[in-house]
Amino acid sequence: MVAKENLKKEKSSKLINMQCPWIVLIIFTFLNVFHVNAEETFNPKTEITDLRTLKGGKKVDAYETLGNKPTLLFFAASWCGPCAKFAPIFSEFHKKNAKHYNLVVVCRDKRRSSGTAFLRKNKIKEGFIVFPGDVEKKIVKTLNAAEVPKLIVIGSDGKVLERNAHFHFKSDMGFPDKWKK
Repeated sequence: MVAKENLKKEKSSKLINMQCPWIVLIIFTFLNVFHVNAEETFNPKTEITDLRTLKGGKKVDAYETLGNKPTLLFFAASWCGPCAKFAPIFSEFHKKNAKHYNLVVVCRDKRRSSGTAFLRKNKIKEGFIVFPGDVEKKIVKTLNAAEVPKLIVIGSDGKVLERNAHFHFKSDMGFPDKWKK
């Protein structure tokens, strides 16, 4: 009887030890995903050195073009199922609210044509794009934004206002006041 209880305790202990790293990983991921460092900054006007228009792909100067409005960085890829679900919702929001911000799509596709086709299909026509390459990789690394879709809101002063705006996004929402900084 005592041996049976000890065996149960040992199995239970092993199970807890096996699950503990997963629980810690889940908690860490949750905190990392939703955490915005109050001092975290990213100035798109100086950090994005290869910015192009969505219409025609013309290269533009980020410093002159982005002005003093907040910037929404939309990380997306044509092969991403969640991106395909989020893009139409974002497209509706963008049609209604584009005057309040600059849109910069950070294309995570390997080919430019795949990224532009994805945006055309989802009727995202106004704004700017960063194509795959060194600048895209630098932005992803700097902002720790490897996953897609991702929508990061950068204030006009360069402060990161929201890291995961796509989690609570609705097509019929207005442009939130907290993003107008």
